Amino acid sequence: MLPARPHTPPDWSAQRFLNAFLSRAPLILGGAALLTLGTYASLARQPPQYQAVSSLMAAPGETADSVVTTAPALPSGAVEQALHSQSLVQDMIIRLRRSGLDADTVARLSADLRRELSEQDFARLGVRAQLNDQQGGTYIVAARGGSPQEAKVLADTAVDALLAWDQARAVQSVTRLQRSLRSYLASVDRRLAATPDIGRRQALLQARQGASDRLAQLEQVQEAASGTLSPLASAVAPARPVSASPLRRTVLTFVLATLLGTVLAALWPTGRARGRGRPLRGVPELGWLPRFGPTELHLNQSAAQPIASWPASLRRAVSLLRSNLLAQLPPGTRRVVLTAPRPTTDQSTVTALLACSLAETGQRVLLIDAQPHPAQAQLWNVEPRWQPLSGASDKAPPASTLAEALLAPEGARARNVAPGIDLLGGPDTPRAAFALAQVEQLDLLLSRWGEAYDTVLIDAPALSVSQDAALLGGGRRSLLLLVDDTENRGGTLGTVPDAVPDSAAGVLGVVWSNVSQTWLGALAARSRGQEPALRRAAADSEGL
Repeated sequence: MLPARPHTPPDWSAQRFLNAFLSRAPLILGGAALLTLGTYASLARQPPQYQAVSSLMAAPGETADSVVTTAPALPSGAVEQALHSQSLVQDMIIRLRRSGLDADTVARLSADLRRELSEQDFARLGVRAQLNDQQGGTYIVAARGGSPQEAKVLADTAVDALLAWDQARAVQSVTRLQRSLRSYLASVDRRLAATPDIGRRQALLQARQGASDRLAQLEQVQEAASGTLSPLASAVAPARPVSASPLRRTVLTFVLATLLGTVLAALWPTGRARGRGRPLRGVPELGWLPRFGPTELHLNQSAAQPIASWPASLRRAVSLLRSNLLAQLPPGTRRVVLTAPRPTTDQSTVTALLACSLAETGQRVLLIDAQPHPAQAQLWNVEPRWQPLSGASDKAPPASTLAEALLAPEGARARNVAPGIDLLGGPDTPRAAFALAQVEQLDLLLSRWGEAYDTVLIDAPALSVSQDAALLGGGRRSLLLLVDDTENRGGTLGTVPDAVPDSAAGVLGVVWSNVSQTWLGALAARSRGQEPALRRAAADSEGL
């Protein structure tokens, strides 16, 4: 029997990546070269981009001077939001039409500004703030264009639009007060026209004179009002484009592609052929099952000896699996949880085959279907003959599926599907919103139900789907892994250590499905001798 060996952590040394690069250097360098050529061709076709920069100075905000009116201080991000608002975009488009640029350039810039506004993805114009705690400082406005003059005009246009917007902020309160005073004067004039009383008219005339004086004062204040922004430096036509050199980008692309190819080469499994290393250290391979179809199996009570009707290669393979499994079971362990690293359509069928083989030796088997979409009831296709499990009562409402039995253990019932085989589970109740982790006495109930049986065989979900298999095992060395031989060994078994942290201690062994008849024939030829089946199979597996 194979000795148990501790799990070895994956090798992430620099030597591993160097070896991976050297072993696949032509492929890695060829792929990187092709990607680099494509990148260079794409960048070479792109027109150059020029960037012009203009700046604004920001004052702290409102002053204590009652004559001079200034706008409130701008909060962080306000200038950028204003520059990318619909009103300022429209104002910039109007200003561009008067800028002296040709009509095609103006139309193109206008379309770009509208598109960026609708997509909220701004590449033409950007703002960078350099402010102190009082919100004073500078704003750098950067504009990109297809020519130096285009970038300069766009930057100056953006600054002019921002200054006009800031000036409008400063006179907003004054304008509102002017409208209110004009409305008040109109109301006073109407009351004067309708009032014959001399005293009343005198009071209205005095009020009208005060409002008129205030309105004249506001007009002077409006002319003196100022915003918090003022021009600092105009844009200058750039001499060189800002877009990176295609050669520089292609060199960077080549380096990154080479590094990525090396990492993928290091992570890519070396092959899936049998015998290129143990799948899990310290875990033996217990069986190898050939390909088979559902029509080749007879899993029902009408067949007195269902195993006799199976193909000879399948009978031998299942018998070897049964012998190796029984030899691996620790003393006192009667529970076997059959699962897979990834979902496979063969798992439920293999569980049923193993149950038949165990029952053929005279064992009583409790078969539990714990799959998210149970299939055991469809495989056996028999009329139910119910009987209560240990600890359950005939008088309690029947609980015939795993979910029902765990929620109401007093009614747990199984049905006899073949001589010596009872089945708990089926598609009667959906398992939506049911979690095994929420069942506090899961291990106790499973142990109690198995008291009347020689073996409890559980058809559990795949390890990549949930951790139910580990929960159903109860921390014992009871997991039997079914792996499709047509899949990559390293990639398929990569999910096992994550789902079962102590893999060597929790896994009984591995059984391979869909194994070719040629390989099985060679295994049978080498296995003839006097050694126990498990020792022969393990030795053959190591030598392949």
